[in-house]
Amino acid sequence: MLSYARGRDCPLLEITIGEQLRRTADRVGDSLAVASCHQSRRLTWAQHDEATDRLARGSWSLGIRKSDRVGLWSSNCLEWVMLLSRALT
Repeated sequence: MLSYARGRDCPLLEITIGEQLRRTADRVGDSLAVASCHQSRRLTWAQHDEATDRLARGSWSLGIRKSDRVGLWSSNCLEWVMLLSRALT
């Protein structure tokens, strides 16, 4: 039953968004994950997973660590989706 206070009566997955992204990429990697019409770009789940890994390595090389606060100002674009996907892991 749906509750406004608690949400659905089903257990939460005990994994991060990054782990779920990796599992999805492993399962359906060649399927479309995200499309940005105004950028004329599309990413499969495997490409999205790889791009977010590159983003994480680049952030690490800049000195950004887990629990650091990073501001983001962006229009709707693929890069925003990648940053959000990696930030929530």
